[in-house]
Amino acid sequence: MIKIKSISEITKYVDDLQAIIFDLDNVLYPLDDYVQSGFRQISRLFLGHSQDVYDQLWNAYEEQKTVDADKPDADAADDRADLDSVVVGAIHAMLQIQDLYSEELEEKCLRIYEQHRPSIQPYGGVAELLQELREKDIRLGLLIDGPAEMQREKLRALGIIPFFDEIIITDDIAGHGDVMKFRKPNPICFEIMQLRLDVPFEKMGYVAVMDV
Repeated sequence: MIKIKSISEITKYVDDLQAIIFDLDNVLYPLDDYVQSGFRQISRLFLGHSQDVYDQLWNAYEEQKTVDADKPDADAADDRADLDSVVVGAIHAMLQIQDLYSEELEEKCLRIYEQHRPSIQPYGGVAELLQELREKDIRLGLLIDGPAEMQREKLRALGIIPFFDEIIITDDIAGHGDVMKFRKPNPICFEIMQLRLDVPFEKMGYVAVMDV
């Protein structure tokens, strides 16, 4: 494993590689930007005090991130494995503060978040990096966990789909089965990617954010 501080440093380590696989969130774009985009969409439900709702959502999200940092294996709120438990918790907290909580309204907010068209952009230099790697004849793969349509909306907004030879969203592999059985670090998704790229494992690199 090699730790890098900037994604642009990848080019220092690719001479012996034939393929590079990327994760998406916080690797090619900042995840917090997506969360903010979703919260802005939810806040529009609350006419007349949408800014207060947005602020409550964001503050609850920031607070919950700190709490959950000590509980990395905690289950998602309400057993929703498809969405970040911190996001679910923030929505729940906001509705409680507004004295508007109901299961129906919470579910509506969650659907808005999951289905919205996000306003997000790649990190600076990402497009240039991907283009440079392609010019080196390095095959590129994208391996993503999470609800499939939500992740596809992210990719459309980021405009990076054409750079990749293969894109795998692990929930697509799971179909109607248990998505957690196919998400990283389960080797199945990596094996499928290796077969599709037709590159030996020893000639592949994987780029992800490591939790410390």
